[in-house]
Amino acid sequence: MHRFIIDPQAIKNGAVEIVGPELRHLNRVLRLKKGAMVELIDPEGNISAARLITVGKTRALVKIIATRRQKDDCVQTLLAVGILKGPRMDLIVEKAVEFGIGTLVPLLSEHANPGLYAPGRIQRWHRLAIAAGKQCGRAVPLTINEPTGLTDLLASNHDFTVRVLFHERGKTVRAARLIDLPWNKKGKKMAIIGPEGGFSQSEVNLARDMGVSLAGLGPRVLRAETAAMAAMTLMRVFTDQEEE
Repeated sequence: MHRFIIDPQAIKNGAVEIVGPELRHLNRVLRLKKGAMVELIDPEGNISAARLITVGKTRALVKIIATRRQKDDCVQTLLAVGILKGPRMDLIVEKAVEFGIGTLVPLLSEHANPGLYAPGRIQRWHRLAIAAGKQCGRAVPLTINEPTGLTDLLASNHDFTVRVLFHERGKTVRAARLIDLPWNKKGKKMAIIGPEGGFSQSEVNLARDMGVSLAGLGPRVLRAETAAMAAMTLMRVFTDQEEE
């Protein structure tokens, strides 16, 4: 079923208008007609089955038939990733949505190229996240923070029950057994991945001194985007076992 994003405040008498880019997609790409069934999602986590009542050039009207609340399992996880080149960072944004990551933080680090960040990239990432949410049926949007450094990230997020930094030397520096970390304890979880050049030793030392668990992802050196996906997979598996 085709999905459209709506503003829940715009619902009146069980119906809502589809306008703007969503209407253009409905008309020009999907060419949906009156009577077609669609799915509506909103940032509050609601998913609704609806039927097209009218379709015009400036608006489409849909009647909501049934609504359910999506389980909000996204807000408790944060992924921080060193900013990567265009398509690689785009991929991480899309997969963060699919894996149910609550917050994505583009990370500024010593080995990251500062020229990789431009203000327009944040807007692009937001657009990609919206499209990925529609594709996978996620209603709760991915929060994408402004880029920040490692010190500020750790200082402003000290109340997490799990904070783990993955890097290629993790197996030799206080290598945390991931399964032993308190994943099943209620609270927020954070995973930190470096840029293409990895973390500097001073950054690793900083994280360790601030109480962050250090871990590797196997014997091989992984590309940053591969490491990010491995970390998201682990977070998804472990947090699904969180105590009620």
